[in-house]
Amino acid sequence: MKKKTFWIIQIVLLAVAAYFFLININVFFKDDYQIAINNTDNINKFVIYSDTAKITVEKSADKWISNKIYSADKQVINKLFRLFKNLEISILPPKDSVKFYRKALKQNGNRIEFYKSEKLVAKYWVANYNASKKATLLMNDAENPVYAKALGLSADIAQYVVTNELLWRNKQIFAFEINKMASLTFENHKDNALSFTIAKNNENEYVVKNNTNKKINAKAEKIARYLSYFKNIKFKNIAKNINRQSLNSLKTTNTLYTITFHIAGYGNFKIDLISKPLNDSKDVDINYIYGLVNNKMPLLNISYFEIDPIIKEISYFK
Repeated sequence: MKKKTFWIIQIVLLAVAAYFFLININVFFKDDYQIAINNTDNINKFVIYSDTAKITVEKSADKWISNKIYSADKQVINKLFRLFKNLEISILPPKDSVKFYRKALKQNGNRIEFYKSEKLVAKYWVANYNASKKATLLMNDAENPVYAKALGLSADIAQYVVTNELLWRNKQIFAFEINKMASLTFENHKDNALSFTIAKNNENEYVVKNNTNKKINAKAEKIARYLSYFKNIKFKNIAKNINRQSLNSLKTTNTLYTITFHIAGYGNFKIDLISKPLNDSKDVDINYIYGLVNNKMPLLNISYFEIDPIIKEISYFK
């Protein structure tokens, strides 16, 4: 009995010693913070900021729109909401490191803000995923840095707090309203005589001109049909293992067509269609073509079957 009492006393003393040790090294306790968003149901907008870019995704009626022009991918948005609704703290840094982490997050992390009817609901700074800790360094607007993960979902929160437009928009390449198009220029790099421009005239009607800016006698229904093809084109996936240097060489030698839209209220949208080399040979892939949007990585893999309806020559409109 005395032995049992002795060991109970020892355990209690160890627990008390551990408590005071934790206090002396200034460690936070997880229960001190609420890191997750309680309710994401009424959020109708979020904005992500990086050092070089900003992206806004907001709800319009029953649709989500990226940067006021692209239809957004609802599945990706729902995943983002689930992550932040299920955030849990994995590791807490010592108090004497808080200022360092706070400064690093504000300087190098991406910021995401959630809104309900233009009212800020929550704000986070998110750093890169830390593989060794199996968690993501982040902090909310209370500015308490923590390593967090989403229970049962993912430890890599940072992969969804990015300003890469391709993540947020759906796979529809031309995911904007065609009726907002002011002009379209189709450049055929194999034969410039086959290039053309479609633009609105003073009567707000689309007309077709050749590469010398001469108007041709085009049928309105053919113009409308041609423009309707764009809304159905989706990319298959993103091309990997291609760096910027190899891309520049590929563009110079393999670009077949360039299509440039000028869209009212947005600006220019350009896609270069580049033949895809087949493995390491000089042959080209007859099933897929690369698409480079606005000269920015990454490259898109596009099926020829998807893109073929818009690869037309000017004679199509006559």
